[in-house]
Amino acid sequence: MASVRFVAIGDSFTEGVGDELPDGVVRGWADLTAAGWADSLGEPIQYANLAIRGKLVWPIVEQQLEPALALKPTHLSFNGGGNDMLRGISPDQTQSNLKAMLDELKKRDIPVVLTGMIGEDVQAFDAVMGAYGMPKNTDDEKATSMLDEVLAAAS
Repeated sequence: MASVRFVAIGDSFTEGVGDELPDGVVRGWADLTAAGWADSLGEPIQYANLAIRGKLVWPIVEQQLEPALALKPTHLSFNGGGNDMLRGISPDQTQSNLKAMLDELKKRDIPVVLTGMIGEDVQAFDAVMGAYGMPKNTDDEKATSMLDEVLAAAS
């Protein structure tokens, strides 16, 4: 069995929408991350991308988290929230939904990689990140250090 079981959940950003290859195959950041991770280890990893375009944070949690956990991931990535903003879901509700997912993953001792895009108002995201001792958007040195630790632990 592979030493790394990486499962990605989220919305179109994780699914790879907009990152189509010339033949139309969707290959986004999570696919590239999995391939790079395997290359860096010099061995295959198990990888599943369960992301579905258009999903809000809570439906991602409700519909993708349990199937992802059933795969017994050693690492799980999450990206979501952009659709919540586009559809007028309050930042507080989005933060609460994200926190519920992070609490569940923490209980199960599953490392999570939160991905996102920096916008003008990142206070809600930074509040969640800070509550879990994770680097904030503006904390590049700590983010680099944490990424180094995650990659070292995966080796």
